[in-house]
Amino acid sequence: SRRQASMLTPRFRLSQDDDFVIVVIKAPHVKASEVDLAILEDQFRFFASPYFLRLTFQNNIVEDGRERAVYDVDLGEFTLHLPKQNKGEHFADLDMVTALLARRSTRSNAKDHQQQQQTQQQQQ
Repeated sequence: SRRQASMLTPRFRLSQDDDFVIVVIKAPHVKASEVDLAILEDQFRFFASPYFLRLTFQNNIVEDGRERAVYDVDLGEFTLHLPKQNKGEHFADLDMVTALLARRSTRSNAKDHQQQQQTQQQQQ
């Protein structure tokens, strides 16, 4: 679609500590109030027009109230702390940028399909 064609993958870098995967995203000239973030199992999504980033990890991250995002207007950078589901777990693939971008979550897709089936059954 035309919308997807105009999306840009922002520059980003990754690091981690015992509790978080830390994502720094370079997205200058966006409105912090118009940013959409999503965490679902092994997948993280960031959208702030015209930027779109989807990362799929080998391990799970969670949305549990510990997640946080800070926008540095001068640098045009978001620093996001994504909580690890299992504290102390090492995410070994953070330097495999191409794999993180290309990988699709089979777990998320299966879960989405299961939820769609349940919704269809409830509507009948």
